[in-house]
Formats: sequence, structure tokens, C-alpha cells
Amino acid sequence: MMTGLAGLYFRQGRSDEAEPYLTSALEARRRTLGPDHPNTVALLNNLGVLYQNQGRFADAEPVMLAVLDARRGAFGDDHIETFNAMNNLGVVYAGLGKDEEAEPLYTTALEGTRRAMGPEHCG
Repeated sequence: MMTGLAGLYFRQGRSDEAEPYLTSALEARRRTLGPDHPNTVALLNNLGVLYQNQGRFADAEPVMLAVLDARRGAFGDDHIETFNAMNNLGVVYAGLGKDEEAEPLYTTALEGTRRAMGPEHCG
């Protein structure tokens, strides 16, 4: 229920109101499912995206690094979920002005997504 309310507030542009619901839901998932469960990692990713949209790239960086690490652990380096996590971390690095770190993530994510999904999914 907390994630539903967080999602609603986020879609309405009320990210400051969404954040406490999202962080509470994330902590509950960590306790009940563990930190590496796909549902927990999905919420962690949502928190990172929320931080990105707020322009809080320094806060988003460790979150998105953790998401990428979890995705690699669960799926390996050559999986669409890992490529999505790479792209999201690239967004964070670009927001921090770390273009040299962002570019290889973007490139790897784009090439991997093309292989996995076909070029029509890389708009």
C-alpha cells in the first residue's frame, strides 16, 4: 500500500511526499524479503529514480550503484535488467558532471539492449 501511494504522489509530481512512503516500504521489504530480493531491488531502483528526478544525483549515486551490483549478481552482465541499471547509473553520473564515467555505461547499455531486444527498442 505504501508503494501505491508513493507511486501516485510521484506521478503527480509530489516526490517530496512520495519519498517517506517509498523509504518505509523499502525498509519493510529489506526486513521481510532481504536486500537482494527482486522486489526489494525494484524499490531501491525507484528510490534512485526519485532522487534523479529531484536533481539529488549525489544521493542517487550509491543507490544506483547498489542496484547495478544487485542486478549483476542476480542476472549477470548480459541481461536487460543489468543494462537498465547501467543506463540509470549513467544518468546519475551525467547529472554529477561525471561524463567519463557515464559514457561507457550508456554505450554498454545501448549495445546490450540492442542485442537483447533489437534496435527498435533503443529509442
